[in-house]
Amino acid sequence: MTPRRSAHDVLTIALRKPGDVITLRRCTRSVCRAAGLTGSPLVRLTTVVSEAGEHLLGAPGLSAHLCLEETDTVMVTVRLHWRGDHRPPSPLLSAAGRLLDDSRLTGPHDDGRHELVLAQRTAAPAASLGDLAADVRANLADGGTAADLIEVLRTQNGQLLAALEESQRQQEELQRLNAELEETNAGVMALYSELAGELQATNRRQRPRLTSNRHPSSAREAARRDNIFEHAI
Repeated sequence: MTPRRSAHDVLTIALRKPGDVITLRRCTRSVCRAAGLTGSPLVRLTTVVSEAGEHLLGAPGLSAHLCLEETDTVMVTVRLHWRGDHRPPSPLLSAAGRLLDDSRLTGPHDDGRHELVLAQRTAAPAASLGDLAADVRANLADGGTAADLIEVLRTQNGQLLAALEESQRQQEELQRLNAELEETNAGVMALYSELAGELQATNRRQRPRLTSNRHPSSAREAARRDNIFEHAI
C-alpha cells in the first residue's frame, strides 16, 4: 500500500526566461537549507532542477512548484509542469535517477500537461512541516533570495580562491618535477659520456695487444714459406 502523501506548497514560479531559471535555482537552495538539506544532496537537487529548467525553457505553460512533502519521510520536491512536445533529454533523466532520491517523468495527463518530479530526502524538521513551509514562504517573500544570492556569491568566491590555490600548488609541483627530471637527464647524459669514454679507452688499449698477438703467427708463416722454397731449389 502506498503511503499517504502530504504536500505543503512553498512557491510557484513561471519559467519564461533564463532569469526565471536562476530564480528557481536560488529558491530551491533556500528551501533545501530551511528544510535541513545541505552538502552534496543540496547541490545535486539544485543542479538537476536548474538543468531541467534550462532544457525545458520555451515549453508552453512551463512552471515550477516547490513544496515539502511527507510520506514515511520528508522530501524537498520540485514539480515542473508544461504542455506541448518538449521533453527533457535522456542523459538528464538518467542523471536525475542516479543523483536524486526520487525522479519521475509522467504525462501527458488528461489536461495535456507533462510533469517532471525531482525530489531529495531530508531529515524530519523539529517543527511541523506546514509551519516550516509557511516560514520558508515568508522568508522568500521578505527577500530571502537576495540574502541567499549573497551567500552563493561568497561560496563561489571561496571555491574560486580554493581552485586558484590548488592550481598554483599543482603548478609549483609541476615545476619541481620538471627540475628533478632535468637533473636526472643531466646525470644520465654524464654517465653515458663517462661510459662512452671508458669504452673508447678500452678499445685503444686492446688494439696494440691484438696487433702483437698476430705477429708470431705471421713470422712462423713466413718461415714456413721460406723452408718450402729452399727444398724446392
